[in-house]
Amino acid sequence: MGQSRGKGSPTYTAPSHKFKANLMHLKVEEGIVTGKVLEIIHDTARSAPIARISFDNGQERLMLIPEGTEVNQTIQCGISAPVEPGNTLVLAEILKEYLSVM
Repeated sequence: MGQSRGKGSPTYTAPSHKFKANLMHLKVEEGIVTGKVLEIIHDTARSAPIARISFDNGQERLMLIPEGTEVNQTIQCGISAPVEPGNTLVLAEILKEYLSVM
């Protein structure tokens, strides 16, 4: 069965025709950008839900969201964003927070 994976048969290819969009996190160099969850969408090609988020800087994006995220919830993106579910920040900042608690 493992030998069949390299052939690119329909059984083992990703269902890219079912993807809602190309999901990308918002890159913030400095400060914090705040956004609001407008709607939660079920994507048939993924097991995790996605959300349409409107940011303060005028951008609107689709992003993967963690369990417990609700419509009208405020999320933050940036280096100095608090470590909370839904917020996007650099992994090094999460590790600093984790190590300072220990």
